[in-house]
Amino acid sequence: MSKSSHTILKQRVDPEQVRLVPGKANSGRNGSARLYWRVYHANTQVGHAIITIKQSGASRPDASITVELNAHSRGLGIGSIVFRRACESSGLAEVIASVRKSNVASLIALQRAGFKPLGEDSSHELLWIWRKNDNGHTD
Repeated sequence: MSKSSHTILKQRVDPEQVRLVPGKANSGRNGSARLYWRVYHANTQVGHAIITIKQSGASRPDASITVELNAHSRGLGIGSIVFRRACESSGLAEVIASVRKSNVASLIALQRAGFKPLGEDSSHELLWIWRKNDNGHTD
């Protein structure tokens, strides 16, 4: 059998079946804050999303997002829905995501969520940015 015949294509989820439930937000001593959401598909918790906000000398805070999904929930389109909804719910104008070049699934999810490539950081991870006024997302 060929390698492709072993590949199982997962059906993408209905976006209406994905919910973000706010968890406890934290404030750090160094002026940072953390927004947290539990991620549900249907009625099952499948992961979480965190946006960390750091106050810097810039005119606006630096915000970065992390989305972690259970292994069985990956490849269904949940990640792109969560990236976009968490950013929209945050009330922030911009959110940054840092992703390893080899993490193709996250790169696709970011693009579908409306993030745009920004460059590389000092550790050579790819930086992507979501801006509140960009409307280039898809579910």
